[in-house]
Amino acid sequence: MKSKLPDRDEMLRRLVALDNNSHLVQKFYPKLLKDAGTEKFPLGVVMLLILAIADYTKGMPIQMQGIMEMKVPEIIKCMSPNEEFAGETLAAWEASFKKH
Repeated sequence: MKSKLPDRDEMLRRLVALDNNSHLVQKFYPKLLKDAGTEKFPLGVVMLLILAIADYTKGMPIQMQGIMEMKVPEIIKCMSPNEEFAGETLAAWEASFKKH
């Protein structure tokens, strides 16, 4: 199901309420906010998160990617317009990491 993500101000408010670490606010959240207010499928949000985490953690110790991935369920809630979309997005996130 395609849905419109929260607008930039609302998404930023939610993300800062989740974690107001200045490095995240300055370096990671802008990568997510560029698609605020646009229509996305859950898989589109998953792709956005994968790319944003990879870009943000580039040059950092490898463990940072895992730490960021642990935050994804809460980040998905911040980026979602409603619980149903959040659930579908989380399911798509989890499916993307299953070994086939």
